[in-house]
Amino acid sequence: MTMATLFTKIINGEIPCYKVAENDKFIAFLDINPLKKGERAYFGCS
Repeated sequence: MTMATLFTKIINGEIPCYKVAENDKFIAFLDINPLKKGERAYFGCS
């Protein structure tokens, strides 16, 4: 059994996020605890 990471759960829609961009290759969403205003996280999807 594989445990899903926090980021896998966000990508799969199990944990809500504020998406700023998404397509079939990546997802970008705002950081929940940013160091700077508007900081985003980008992840490749497969």
